[in-house]
Amino acid sequence: MTSSLLAALLGAASVTAAAGAWFFATQASVSDQSAALTAVFASAAALAALVASGTAAASCMHCTGTWTTAVTAVRQALVKQGSNPDPSTWAGRLVLFMMRDMNRQCRDAARAACAPVPGSTVVELGCADGHLLGQLADDCSSSNAEDPGRAIGVDISASVLTGVAGRAAATIRPGRFCEVTTQCKAIGTPGVTLDIKDATVDAVVHCHCVYFWKDLDAGAAEVARVLRPNGRHVFIMGPEAMLKSNASMADSPFRQTSHSTILSAFERAGMSTDSIEVMAGAGHSVVRMSKDSSTCRA
Repeated sequence: MTSSLLAALLGAASVTAAAGAWFFATQASVSDQSAALTAVFASAAALAALVASGTAAASCMHCTGTWTTAVTAVRQALVKQGSNPDPSTWAGRLVLFMMRDMNRQCRDAARAACAPVPGSTVVELGCADGHLLGQLADDCSSSNAEDPGRAIGVDISASVLTGVAGRAAATIRPGRFCEVTTQCKAIGTPGVTLDIKDATVDAVVHCHCVYFWKDLDAGAAEVARVLRPNGRHVFIMGPEAMLKSNASMADSPFRQTSHSTILSAFERAGMSTDSIEVMAGAGHSVVRMSKDSSTCRA
């Protein structure tokens, strides 16, 4: 393959990737976003194949360097959006898409580990656009209107929370009752507390949320405060290597990267680790903890 042809093919693949990214940023529907992302990833794969099969042409090396720089810039933009995605930006849309559609396995694992019973109260921290919250609301819903379940979604972003309670409530099966509410709170920040009474929650759940807490002890203490005696605490953590890599990016919001440090903070707050299960594939960890009854507030 000549250097000129290789450079032309690299340019075409780059244009396709850029067009796919722009289309993603302008579309609202999941199907259109999925199609756009498919184009982006396919173009990236084509670029990698072209570079791998190319000869040692100087123009090829220049194109490869430009592409690497672009990929790094995109990754930095996504990492910055990790803790508080802005749906008005392309990076925020992509992060929300990944939370919603590419993170389904983690949500399913968290839901199964939480296993709320009808009539119980469940809190999801970092609920984003509410897909897991809706499932939890249906799980804890009750057939008794006078004793409904409660599902409370908490997120740092007011814009992301817009309409979340209504969408989550719409997933509840007919004939069942659950109160669904949301709170805009930056949990894991000193002095920030949930609008929830002490020892009134049966389970607290969060997926890929704890990394962004500014103060682990403050966040852990708040989880322990709202949980009932023996209440369940379930959360998902990514592999440490991934967390440390994301934390190394410029202006990264990733603050907590050590599994042992995270677990120790919750244990200091009065919780015991029941189990840690590593998910097949991406290597995410499903952590199940429970609040020690001896540390419960009256």
